Amino acid sequence: MILLKRQLADMKSIDVALQSNAYPVYLGAGLLGNTSLWKKHLGQGKVLVVSNDTVAPLYLDTLRQGLDRQDCAVHIIPDGEQHKTVETWYGAFDDAYHTFVLLDSFKEQRSNRQVELNFGVAIRPRTPL
Repeated sequence: MILLKRQLADMKSIDVALQSNAYPVYLGAGLLGNTSLWKKHLGQGKVLVVSNDTVAPLYLDTLRQGLDRQDCAVHIIPDGEQHKTVETWYGAFDDAYHTFVLLDSFKEQRSNRQVELNFGVAIRPRTPL
């Protein structure tokens, strides 16, 4: 518990405000595995994690521990900008479909989130925070 309080005390936050959305970006050590921080933003919805084959082996296990949930689909793509295509996203949604049974249910629930695990982590809420 002391380590968690220290992590949160050392954490920096930057608020990003866009026309259609706003979200915080957190900076600090040990935040990826911080369950309480994830629960604050993800709620009870399902989660789709999209990463690449370079970053996932380094951070995916820690992220999954931090997410602390069974309803988490993971889609791994090859490293490189050339793999960030529409076809790649079809594959991600296919993985979500197989994990959650009905893709329409995943897309329609306002509490669902998409987490991108790259050299940083981005939470894309379906609704503004």
